[in-house]
Amino acid sequence: MVYHSVYLDYLERARSDWLRALGYGHHALVRQFGLLFPVRSLSVEYRKPATMDDLLSVSVRPAEATPVSLSFVQQIRRADELLLRAQVKVAPVDAKSFRLSRIPQALQELFFR
Repeated sequence: MVYHSVYLDYLERARSDWLRALGYGHHALVRQFGLLFPVRSLSVEYRKPATMDDLLSVSVRPAEATPVSLSFVQQIRRADELLLRAQVKVAPVDAKSFRLSRIPQALQELFFR
């Protein structure tokens, strides 16, 4: 069985890949906007276990944005079978001071196109 905390790594990796597919890996976000997006809150519903060698897919769907937060709905599936559903909220922070910052409008538009 896949240990419960490992699923969080899968969710994180999917969000990182999603950002990279939009043209903004983590380093680009820091370079261009001076922002990091740490997880602020997380709600996970474990429905069924994954086992070693399962082929899993992890989805990322932006759900809501405010000037100071971005929420995602994520799912982990084995074929058509839902194994996990998560709601993840991230908060933009300044990469130098780690103080809460605002999401630039251009990024909000990119996230929801």
